[in-house]
Amino acid sequence: MSKARNLSLLSAVEAGATTDQTKADIDALGINGFNKNWVINGGFDIWQRSTSAAQTNGGFVADRWKGNNYVNGTFTFSKRTDATGQTFKTYGRLAQSSAGSQGARQGIVHFIEGNYLVGKTITVSFKARANAALTGCIVRGIIANQTFNLTTSFVKHSFTATALAEGANTRLMFDFGLENTTWYVDIAEVQVEVGSVATDFEHRSYGEEFALCQRYYEQTVNLTGVSGGITLMAFNTANGVQGLHFDVRKRAAPTVVLYGRSGVANTISYITTGGVVTGCAAQTITADGCHYISVGATLSAGGGYEIHYSADAEL
Repeated sequence: MSKARNLSLLSAVEAGATTDQTKADIDALGINGFNKNWVINGGFDIWQRSTSAAQTNGGFVADRWKGNNYVNGTFTFSKRTDATGQTFKTYGRLAQSSAGSQGARQGIVHFIEGNYLVGKTITVSFKARANAALTGCIVRGIIANQTFNLTTSFVKHSFTATALAEGANTRLMFDFGLENTTWYVDIAEVQVEVGSVATDFEHRSYGEEFALCQRYYEQTVNLTGVSGGITLMAFNTANGVQGLHFDVRKRAAPTVVLYGRSGVANTISYITTGGVVTGCAAQTITADGCHYISVGATLSAGGGYEIHYSADAEL
């Protein structure tokens, strides 16, 4: 893809970069590389936290997608991989299995870092369906409110408008069913691109999409149990375990939570016995990792400690 593609969208800092500036360098500045799709995880392939869980207001299940407006009712968001006859296999399903008592619409929101799109002509496109006809759905935030209806078949919807300013970052928001009914919505191939044409969805490799998500959040494979964590060594008996180095540099210093085998926050586990060490915290946290881990108990100098962690720098 031509490097000139999104140069008109760069801020003054990025615009001063040389033409051979690497894609990784641009990503580190908060730009989504030179990809045409400004939505990260628009194909709903990445689910680090869980592939199916309760969707709460402001909470994450699928990477980069927050719950929005949840007041009453029971909502779940889950990864689906059973699409047939489509240009995609994976999609997200937002379901309300227990109706609430109010009439507010429920949905999901995706934050696009920065204001690089503000004032540009953009096109928002996606494919969606519902378990039954669902009218009055809305896409909004980064563009003025646009209404669409859903049927039981996947249909591609697209809207072209001028990208709006919303503070330090921009939001792509979807509003679906009412709280006082039960329903589910399937959504796939969400894309925001510059221009007035809804082009085909940009399929990035799983590795690239995963790395883009990790700029905002990463965790060990598991947050509990014997496997799926990392092993670090204690450098003294008092309060020192070597630090962490994140897989991907974060957009800012993240909030780091440590877990031992039991899955209890602020603990780590001694590998030899499985004993729990409490009062643990990452210290001197930067976008790249933490300098060391402090603990609230005596350690075995030179001993190995099992650590699970999450590093959250979401917008």
